[in-house]
Amino acid sequence: MKKIITIGFLCWGIITLLWGCYDDKGNYDYHDLPFLEIDTVGIKNERSQEQMSVLKIEPDIRYDGSKEDLIYLWVMYPKNEVYNEDKGKYPEAIKLSEQPVLEYVLDVPANKYVVRLTVTDKINKTSSFMTFQVEVLSAFSKGLMVLAEKEGAFDVDLVRSLRLEPTLEADKEGVIRNIYSVCNQEKLYAAKSLYQKNNKVYIFTEDGGVRLNNITFEQETDYNDLFLIPEAIASPMALETSFNNMFYIINGKTLHSVFSTGRFSTPLLGDYEAAPFLTERKRISGVDGPNLVIYDTKHQRFMQLPLFGKKLGVYEAMAPGAPFDLNQIGMKLMHMENGYNDYCYHVFLDEKTVAWYLYVINLNTVAQDPILKVSMAGCADISEHTLYAFGTRGEVCYYATDNKIYLYDYKNSNTAGTDGGYIFGTTEKVAVMKVYKDPADQDRDSKLLLVATNDVETGEGRVYILEVNEHTGIVNKSTVKMSGGFGVIKDLCFKQS
Repeated sequence: MKKIITIGFLCWGIITLLWGCYDDKGNYDYHDLPFLEIDTVGIKNERSQEQMSVLKIEPDIRYDGSKEDLIYLWVMYPKNEVYNEDKGKYPEAIKLSEQPVLEYVLDVPANKYVVRLTVTDKINKTSSFMTFQVEVLSAFSKGLMVLAEKEGAFDVDLVRSLRLEPTLEADKEGVIRNIYSVCNQEKLYAAKSLYQKNNKVYIFTEDGGVRLNNITFEQETDYNDLFLIPEAIASPMALETSFNNMFYIINGKTLHSVFSTGRFSTPLLGDYEAAPFLTERKRISGVDGPNLVIYDTKHQRFMQLPLFGKKLGVYEAMAPGAPFDLNQIGMKLMHMENGYNDYCYHVFLDEKTVAWYLYVINLNTVAQDPILKVSMAGCADISEHTLYAFGTRGEVCYYATDNKIYLYDYKNSNTAGTDGGYIFGTTEKVAVMKVYKDPADQDRDSKLLLVATNDVETGEGRVYILEVNEHTGIVNKSTVKMSGGFGVIKDLCFKQS
């Protein structure tokens, strides 16, 4: 009986509650939510743009209420997200803007992205969203790379110039900043040199470095992974290729080789300590000479690597009357570079007498013939910090000290002067000097001198493109082009696409 009474009261309670809800239906003010829509009529859903260009998207936001009640959020993430093993997560979406119209500089790696706009009514908590497909193309395929340091960190800028790229659109001329950190989302430290070899870019640091994709500028591998067995001490000094697609690197004082872009071998054999210089040996028809020539600082002599060899060897005795003996130089090598006639040009310092000499070798013969030995006693201001550069279409030699570039006539008068060279501002110091060389580009090959200076007072780095006569080396002082705003510059390298 008690259970029946309890159930009865429970049923009566439910009926009363339902009746109250029905009777109370007129106590609430029901209304429609404001209309919210993102109208993209006339706006391309898919687009392609270069890195560092401005991505602008201006959708029409339709809303019945006050637009002050709306919140905007633009984000971007890779279309095909790849799990990052090192960080243990997928890449996070990049926040672009909180404004209704998107204007964003595409400082991201080249890739395909999804850009999403979310519009939220903060009063009613409703949202509308729209996505766009954006392919970011590499803007760094060609130009003059500038390695520079600011506040302890290094980055690479890219100078785009009609002097270097005659087909460049005029509005793209200028400097693209920080391309390494843009493409890799990190900085470099203790960097010292730049190379482009076999369609790869290499940046060397004091204790290693990285290899980059030539088009996207993204890191492919670090320095240790370039070797079959990583060296105990990473100390990159020089990098070069040979005519038969062999690749060479000097790490510390040892030479390593590899075919194409595989991994470098253990040190090549021989009794030597390699100077930090390598030059490319060109293929000469009918000549089957050595693959590579180095300077051995241990015995102060030249040594050669036979074709497909694994051991460096000395030269045979020189012919009578040779200007010098490749096996007995006895001086410190200060510079080594290919130049006119595809000869190899070397500047030596005799540390005993503090005298400088120019040695020229013909690498295009099996015997590697000595060609010329010249005392540089008539060259003013030379020191151990002097920079050198040689042209390939004339017997042209430049050397730079402090803020001056000298033109050195080593073949005739054996004198040097700044009349045919150039003098920069009194607070500038020349940091890098290279002749632009590209045999396939006869309009510019050896006709441009690329120079970087650092201002000793302000710390600003500047890049100069000087037009020169390819046969005499004389600088055209009326056509100098300068780009500024760099950090302290360490190296320059022209990057081909």
